Amino acid sequence: HGAGPIGLVSLLAAHAAGAIPIVITDIAQSRLDFAKKLVPGVKTVLVERGVEPKDVAAKVKAAAGLPTGLKLALECTGVESSVQTACYAGKFGSTVFIIGAGKDFQTLPLMHLSTNEIDVKLQYRYANQYPKAIRALSAVLHFPGENIPKTDAVCRAGLVEGGLIDLKPLVTHRFTLENAVDAFETAVDVTRGGASFSVSPSRLFRSEGAPRLLDEDEPDSFAPAAIKCQIHD
Repeated sequence: HGAGPIGLVSLLAAHAAGAIPIVITDIAQSRLDFAKKLVPGVKTVLVERGVEPKDVAAKVKAAAGLPTGLKLALECTGVESSVQTACYAGKFGSTVFIIGAGKDFQTLPLMHLSTNEIDVKLQYRYANQYPKAIRALSAVLHFPGENIPKTDAVCRAGLVEGGLIDLKPLVTHRFTLENAVDAFETAVDVTRGGASFSVSPSRLFRSEGAPRLLDEDEPDSFAPAAIKCQIHD
């Protein structure tokens, strides 16, 4: 649920893990179209404002071709109505994994969860995740002397380094530091089709000697920039 940066990364991870069918939802058609480009086989559901979570969940189950519900729901928005939709979209004994960060107090259909024995799990997506991301980017696929299946090796090396996930298409816009305000405005405007945004200084740090900004007339041939930040919606 949710086709923002976190939802798209979750989509790529689920696809790499072999999940099928996969359904992704969002309130913006442009984001769903982008998700479809990343994973052509994904099913998409456009969420209309004001529609009850149960009704949205019914559309999700119909799109998946699973009238009894899905086995796993990854909620990536943190929005209360979306969390409720995830709860209603699951089948008996399913799991709702809440990744999105929302408001502190939310209303959940507890008796529906109870009678259907649906497990709710949570993850604070910022905590203790950086070491795993670094390993995924820097690990190698080959393990000398170890007789292990390739799929296991890919998991141990990291989905990114293993070649199962390509993160480059997720950066859809790039801005100079002088245009950072425009980057933020683009990030919050879902009609502009952005997924993830990179902001870099126009005057880059030299990579040799003591760190310093380049002079105005100095060539920036020492790229990549020493400073880069991601702006997510």
